[in-house]
Amino acid sequence: MWQLIPYYYSENYAVYWLAKWFHSWPHITYDGFKVYDSTFDPEDKTYIETLIFWAGLPVVCLILALGVLFIYCCCQCCNRRRNNFRTGIHAQIKKTKIFQWLLIIFALLCTGVIGVGFYGNEGMASGLQHFVNSADQANNTIDTTEKEVSTLNRDLSSNLTKEITDLRVVFNENIDNRTVKQDLDQLTKRMSSFIETAVLNVSSINNIVEDNSLDVGYFAGEVEKYEYFRWVGVIVVLCLQLIICLLALCGAGRTSKPILAGVSVLSTFIIIVVWMMVGGEIFVIMGASDFCVDPNQFLIKEAQRNSRLSEDVLRYYINCNATSMSPFKKSLQLASKDLSLADSVLDDIVRKAKPYYLEEPTVKSQVELVSSTLQVCQSDLQEVTASLDCTTIHQDYTTALYSVCYDALTGTSLLLAASVAAGFLLFISIFFAANLVKNIVKRKIDYEVDQEDPFLPPNNPTLERFRRNEDINRPYRRPDTSPGPRLSYQGSVQGYGVATPGPRLSYHGIVQGYCSDNDARPQGPLGTPAGYTAGARSSFVDDSPLMTSGGFESPPPSYTLAMSRDNQNNSRHQNSRNSRNSGASLV
Repeated sequence: MWQLIPYYYSENYAVYWLAKWFHSWPHITYDGFKVYDSTFDPEDKTYIETLIFWAGLPVVCLILALGVLFIYCCCQCCNRRRNNFRTGIHAQIKKTKIFQWLLIIFALLCTGVIGVGFYGNEGMASGLQHFVNSADQANNTIDTTEKEVSTLNRDLSSNLTKEITDLRVVFNENIDNRTVKQDLDQLTKRMSSFIETAVLNVSSINNIVEDNSLDVGYFAGEVEKYEYFRWVGVIVVLCLQLIICLLALCGAGRTSKPILAGVSVLSTFIIIVVWMMVGGEIFVIMGASDFCVDPNQFLIKEAQRNSRLSEDVLRYYINCNATSMSPFKKSLQLASKDLSLADSVLDDIVRKAKPYYLEEPTVKSQVELVSSTLQVCQSDLQEVTASLDCTTIHQDYTTALYSVCYDALTGTSLLLAASVAAGFLLFISIFFAANLVKNIVKRKIDYEVDQEDPFLPPNNPTLERFRRNEDINRPYRRPDTSPGPRLSYQGSVQGYGVATPGPRLSYHGIVQGYCSDNDARPQGPLGTPAGYTAGARSSFVDDSPLMTSGGFESPPPSYTLAMSRDNQNNSRHQNSRNSRNSGASLV
C-alpha cells in the first residue's frame, strides 16, 4: 500500500518551497498578539501557543458557520407560511430545478475534492512510512556498529591478550635455545604492547559509541502506531463525506425529501468533524514546516540539551561532506596501525619459531591460534571503520527528511486543502438541500381516478361532506303502483350499488302523494295502512334493496373509519328528519 507513490531522493537535503511558505506565516502569541520567533522548539510553551493560534482559526470558522446555519433555519421557519401563500406552483417548480442542479454540481465538486483528500492522505501515510523505514535502518546500523565495536574490544582486550601471554609461556617451556628464547620473548612483549595500544584506541571508540547511542527505533515505533490510527480515522471521515455526497446526488435526482433532510443533518455533523480536523492539520503543517526549514539546528540544540550526545558526532553524521572530520578517525587509524605492527611482529615470531614446529607441536598450534585471532581482529576493525562512516547513516537521515518534509508535508497540504474545500462545499450544500426540500412540489398520480367513487378518500373533506348531506336531505318517495319518479341505481363499486334519485320533486308534493296513497288504501288499526300488519312487509320493503344512511348499501371491507364516522352523523340527521316526516303524515 505504501509503494503506490514512488520516491527518489537526492544525496543532499534541500529545503522544500512549501515548507518555506508555511514557515513564512507569522507566529502570533496570545499575549498582545505579538509576532514570535518561528524557530522549531517543541519545548518552548510560547512557540506552541503560536501553533495553537493558527489551529484555532478553523474552530472560529466552525462557530461562525454554525451560527449562520442556525440563523438561516430560524428565518426559514418564520417565513415558511408567508412564502407558501406568495409562491405559485410554476415558481416553485423553477426554484426546484435551480436548487436541484446546484446541489448536484456541488455534490460532484465535493466528490472530486474528496478524491484529492484520499490522495493526500495516502501521500502523508507513504511519507511517514518511509520515515519509519529509514529510522529503523539507521537504528539497525547503530546497533550493528555498537555490537561490532564491543566485539572488537572484547577480542583485543581478552582473547588476543591472553593468547599472547600463553604464547610466551609456551616459548619459555618448549624452546631450549636461550638466544632464540630471548628473541621470541622480546617479540611477544613488543606484540603485546601494540595490542594494548590498539585496545586503548578501540576502547575510546567504544566509549564514544556508547555515550552517543540513540534508540531511534522506539520513536519510529510510536510514530508508526499513531500514524495507523490517524490513517484509519481520516479514511473513515472521507468515506462519510463521500456517502453524504452520494446521498445528495440521489436525493437531488429523485427529489426525495427524506433523503435531502438526512443529507442536511449528516452534513451538519460532518462539518464539525472536518473543521476540527483542519485545525489539527494546520498545527502539524506549521510545526513540520518550521522543522524542515532548518532540521540540523534543532538536532544540534537537542544535542546540547542532552549530555549524552556529542555535538561533534552529531555534526559529522548530519553534514557528512568532504570537510567533515570524523571523531573516530584518529582512534581508528591508530588502532589499525597498531594491529598492522603487531601482525608484522607476528611474522618475525613465526620465522624464528618455525624450526621448532616439528619438535614441539604446541608451539605451532599456539602461534597459529594467535595469528588467526589477530586476523579476525583486523577484519573486525575494517567492518567497524565502514560502519562508523557517515555515509550510511547520513543517507538514512536524508531519506527520513525527504519523507517528512516532502512526501508527508505535500500529502498533509493536499489533505488540508481538500478538507477546507469539502467543509465549504458541504456547508453550502446544506442551504441548497434545505431550499430544495422547501420547494419540492407534491407529485400528481399518473393515472385517472374516478371522482364519483364513494369509497375514495376525498381531496376536500368539507365539500364531500356537504355533497353527502345534500343527497341525504333529499326524501325518498315511497314506491307504489302509481306512475311517478322512482329511485334508480346506477353504477356499482364491487357489487354495492349507489342510489341516484330520479327527477327532483318538492317536499310538499311528496307528502301529498304519500297521503293520497294512504287514503286510497284500506286502513288498518290506528290509521296505519293495511300492508303494515304484523309479519307483513310493504312493497317498498319487498322491492327495495337494504339501504343505509347516505343511499349506499352495506360497506365493503375498504370502508374507512372517517367515512363510518360521517355516516353515523348523517344517520342521526336522517332519523330525526324521518321522525318529523312521520309525525307530519300522521297529522
